[in-house]
Amino acid sequence: MSEIMTPVTTKVPPVIKAQFSELTSELGVTPANAIRMFITAFVREGTFPFDVRGNVPNAETIAAIEEVERGEGLVGPFATVDEFMAALESDEDD
Repeated sequence: MSEIMTPVTTKVPPVIKAQFSELTSELGVTPANAIRMFITAFVREGTFPFDVRGNVPNAETIAAIEEVERGEGLVGPFATVDEFMAALESDEDD
């Protein structure tokens, strides 16, 4: 016996719908199946099944960016790849 389904309706711009249809087709699923998979994962996780915060750097990355912006911890420039590789190898010993 099959489970009774209820429709879910949403609106998106036509270009997004076309891209979504193309991408789901490339993955071998229908747009309806992809949406069903998302809803099922959302309910299972109790939240989005992926990071929706965008590209927010973590504390380590922020510290590295700030260090570079202050001009600290920089090496180079290098005249050759060999010089660059030597610097990398000597840095590994630290």
